[in-house]
Amino acid sequence: MEFHHVSILLQPCLDALNIKPDGIYVDATTGGAGHSLHIAQELGEGGRLICIDRDDEALENAKTRLASVWDRVTTVKSDFRDIDRVLEGQGLSGADGILFDLGVSSPQLDHAERGFSYMKDAPLDMRMDRQQKLTAYDVVNTWSREDIRHILFEYGEERYAPQIAAAIDRLDKSGRVDEIIVARGGGSREDLWVFNAERIARAAYRCKTPLISAIGHEIDFTILDFVADQRAPTPSAAAELAVPDRAEQGRKLCTLEENIHNSIQNKLELCYNRLDETAQAFSRPQMQGQLAQRQQQLQMLTGQLSAAARAKQQSCALQMNHAASLAASLNPYGVLARGYALVQDEKGRICAPDALRARQSITLCGAKNRIRCTVDAVEEPNESTQKL
Repeated sequence: MEFHHVSILLQPCLDALNIKPDGIYVDATTGGAGHSLHIAQELGEGGRLICIDRDDEALENAKTRLASVWDRVTTVKSDFRDIDRVLEGQGLSGADGILFDLGVSSPQLDHAERGFSYMKDAPLDMRMDRQQKLTAYDVVNTWSREDIRHILFEYGEERYAPQIAAAIDRLDKSGRVDEIIVARGGGSREDLWVFNAERIARAAYRCKTPLISAIGHEIDFTILDFVADQRAPTPSAAAELAVPDRAEQGRKLCTLEENIHNSIQNKLELCYNRLDETAQAFSRPQMQGQLAQRQQQLQMLTGQLSAAARAKQQSCALQMNHAASLAASLNPYGVLARGYALVQDEKGRICAPDALRARQSITLCGAKNRIRCTVDAVEEPNESTQKL
């Protein structure tokens, strides 16, 4: 980007700096380097000029513009708010003079791709330092409404803002208006800046009466557009919003009435259908049929339960009889009744035949009688006795 730049108030600035040949000076906003060149030309041996700018293209242009005095110049890419650190980084404790030429430079406005000008259609860039990531496009399209409002609150102000803000407050408090339209009758895009003023934004924010902003066009936005209740691209469009067309409103009312009627009709039909279903469910013949069906099911279940109970009772009786028979067969007295006898020793203890001894007194106990006897002999089993 070429810098075609004419320095403004050049001689008054040089006079105010009162340049000393061996002095230290700072151009905090180098820009087109016009002021820097004339300052450096007045420096002598020991004199030094520090040129600060955030724009790489401005610093690159300064190398060419200041080539003839380059031995007295140091360029630094930085923000002038960091001027203390810049001087410290150059080993300097201060300066004899500092020049601030604030604002956007002409080359930045002339080149559309920089995105500073209202006069040319270009991407919304507006970065002084094009290496930084954040652009004005990012701010407008990604930042929250509250953040954008805060920026414009802090930095927007114009001379007509107090009058406009006062008019909004006066109309809002009068109680005589239903809606407030803020509009402008044409003009340049620069005229929009008044509506970025904090006073106007706060007045619109406080306003309890509905407020329509119609000061821009389709693509022009100000802070008032974000604070207002509605935004219209033109004053005529704002008037249509404030006073809708009667015929259109009549059509909308007719459509609304028809929709309400249809909705009520559908609800009534649904209720009638449910009432019919309920009446049929509680009708006498149907109820009697349902009761007879339930009674039949109950009788069937009663029969099934009775049969199951009888089968269970018979099964339990058989099991009890079997257990009684088994217990009777194991009863010692039952065994004796069948012709068997128990052997008791002298002390009345039951003993096995294998434990008997010769000449031992024993008692044979039957079911009815007891026989006292003495063991004559005890023989070892042989083949004949085993067969017995």
